[in-house]
Amino acid sequence: MVLASQFQATHAASKHREKKEVLGMGQLSIALLGPPRILHASQLVPFPTRKSEALLIFLAAEGGLHSRDRLTALLWPESDEEHGRGSLRSALTSIRECLEKRQDSHDAPHLCSEQAHVGLVVDPDLELDLHVLREAAELAREANKVLSNETITRLQDALNRYRGDFLQGFLVNAAPDFDEWISQQRESWHRQVGWICKRLSRAYFTGGDLPLAIETAARWVRLDPWSEAAHYHLIQAQAAAGDRTAALRSYQACRAILTAELGIEPSPEIEDLAKHVRRRVTARKVAAETPDSEPELAFPLVGRSSEHTRLVAAYEAACQGKPQLVSVEGEPGIGKTRLVQAFLHWVSTQGADVLQGKAFESSQRFPYQPLMEAFRPALTRWLKQSSLPLTPVWLAELSRWFPELSDYYRDLPVTTRKTGIEARFRLFDAIAHLSEQLAANASGGALVFFVDDAQWMDTASFDLLSYLRRRWSVSHTPILLLVALRPDELAAREAWSHPSELLAQSAGEMPVIRLSLGSLSLQDTGMLLASLFQVEPDRIFSGPARAVCEQLFRDTGGQPFFLVETLRAFYQEQGTASKKSVRGEANNDLEKNVQEFLAWRRKQGIVDVIREAIRARLGRLSATTRKACFTAAVLGDGFELTQLCSVAGLDPLAGLQALDELCERGLIRDMQQPEASTVRFAFTHQWIREVAYAHAGEARRQVLHRRALEELAAAGAPITRLATHALRAGLAAPTFNLGRAIGGAKPRRLAMNSELGYDSHAQQRKENRFDLGDWMRKALPADGDRPAQAARWMSWSQCAFQYWSATERC
Repeated sequence: MVLASQFQATHAASKHREKKEVLGMGQLSIALLGPPRILHASQLVPFPTRKSEALLIFLAAEGGLHSRDRLTALLWPESDEEHGRGSLRSALTSIRECLEKRQDSHDAPHLCSEQAHVGLVVDPDLELDLHVLREAAELAREANKVLSNETITRLQDALNRYRGDFLQGFLVNAAPDFDEWISQQRESWHRQVGWICKRLSRAYFTGGDLPLAIETAARWVRLDPWSEAAHYHLIQAQAAAGDRTAALRSYQACRAILTAELGIEPSPEIEDLAKHVRRRVTARKVAAETPDSEPELAFPLVGRSSEHTRLVAAYEAACQGKPQLVSVEGEPGIGKTRLVQAFLHWVSTQGADVLQGKAFESSQRFPYQPLMEAFRPALTRWLKQSSLPLTPVWLAELSRWFPELSDYYRDLPVTTRKTGIEARFRLFDAIAHLSEQLAANASGGALVFFVDDAQWMDTASFDLLSYLRRRWSVSHTPILLLVALRPDELAAREAWSHPSELLAQSAGEMPVIRLSLGSLSLQDTGMLLASLFQVEPDRIFSGPARAVCEQLFRDTGGQPFFLVETLRAFYQEQGTASKKSVRGEANNDLEKNVQEFLAWRRKQGIVDVIREAIRARLGRLSATTRKACFTAAVLGDGFELTQLCSVAGLDPLAGLQALDELCERGLIRDMQQPEASTVRFAFTHQWIREVAYAHAGEARRQVLHRRALEELAAAGAPITRLATHALRAGLAAPTFNLGRAIGGAKPRRLAMNSELGYDSHAQQRKENRFDLGDWMRKALPADGDRPAQAARWMSWSQCAFQYWSATERC
């Protein structure tokens, strides 16, 4: 997300530069935020006098028409009326002359001059940075709490235009009223930039873009060092990023400035934040002390800014006594856990208490396992620090879950042996009391309860969570319940324990937010590449690295797990020197790194960790569905249900059920061709098809290819598709004959035989000789992946030569 936001800002600035490059000859560009810079037709305008420049600046900043008397009093206060008006006319003349030097005759004038009034014409030919900043400031004040990516980009673009104070370093002699006007303008633009910094730093902070949040807040502090809000945002962002030293240093600077300049102490909010930073013990990873130890390759969280912001909004609502339920959903490897862990890190820096549990896939599900795992660490910490604020009756019930309570409380009452619903209700009630006490004492204002891989939770855990949600809704417990689950696994669960149904059941009791994660974009892919190569994002999209980015995006389809593991595999295969170059630590040559990556991709197939992950997904399929998946891999993208059933040997109902399961698990998708008469299907990712095809085994593949050849030949499929199935079925004669037809050779009068595929008349075969190399060149297209083409060429050549040799000997 950090790099994604950087790209958005860079892209906005790039668009602005492109706009200026294509300006017409009459374009007037005035930048007043910072040292004044006035361009006409893309060239700097030289003014003969400072006051003529000041006059144009005033007209541009104020807009509208102004009386000549006012302008004279503003810039020539010591002159009498006659001399003042003469100076004004002279200044207006010099402005016109400066602008007309680079203006075509047909261009409209920029100055509007009447008998008693003068103004600057506001039209598309006028570009003024004040206009951009004013619109952004209004947007910052009026925008909703959650900013869209488009709004963030507009605010960042406006902030990038702020090069310094209004008319920084610009002085005019003998014009005190003009100097006073500059001071007022500077104060006004200071406030407006402050609004933009506040909204931007908050948006970056809640979106998880901590480096940009720090950068924006630090800029705000430099702009307004007496703003406690600016100091608070900076300390908060630095603490969230784990830079405790920098946060405390910023606090000391804030305290020193407020004390020295204003004679006041920092606000209670800043003091509380500083105390929290001092208390917080940051976790540090201890690197191995061996000489060969290397730092772990980490990638930033990209493409999830809006989801992170919604999680932050849910947490803030929970802090106000409005319990929230958020479900983060997506296929395996889509980045659910990565997003949640980034949010949990963020929320922990706010002082929140976090309970975490994880369900596991198992043939025998243990009751309450993920919930016990979440509660036990918090219970242990509480017992070590102080006693639990629960009555002995509830402690006795909790001891059924946590036997260690007996070591702390020797005189707990003996619980009455109950069975069935009554026993479960007493246990549920005790857990509810415990969770409410933990939430009431949470230091950050709310308790965060996270269950990972919730699709594998047992039924008892689902029932307990349903009870707790109802209880928390009634008691307004400040708690955020967060679950991550895979929709592709939900099809295997019974309807009464279906996680999505339980989420729907709670909709009337507490707000439910369902975040469905999708693939990353091309821009997000570029952010990951920029992180690996340690370069600015714009270098990825403006140079030779763009080809790498586009190929990587095509190969992975933007699937986060595929992306990260592919980049990690490339990095791990590099030598020590190459790794340092890739990471920008020594002789960072982006073009060289790009060429090395392209060479690696040409020889590298699917990396092992991705292949094993896909195999694991295939292993969870039922036997019938797995058979259908293998058949789909043989048929290839664009297959129909009837073809799948016929080749796999399934009846239509069984084939439909298998196809439904494949679609629910995210392996197969409807190709969505509205105008097509039949529904066709394809794999959601080409790598899934490749792994499924390899996993089917050679013997099964040959049988399925033979069946596919018969089915598709009867349906009149394209001859190239038939030839491929014949080749992979190991049928030499049909392969050769179909290949000759593809190559445009003279047709042979052969009766296709299911066994041999050719007749036995040698003389007829000799009369139909042709250039085998020419046929191969026509049969195999030149485009595509070269290693795959080479392997395919060899297969076809071997098959053709074997058959040709056999027929020549007849």
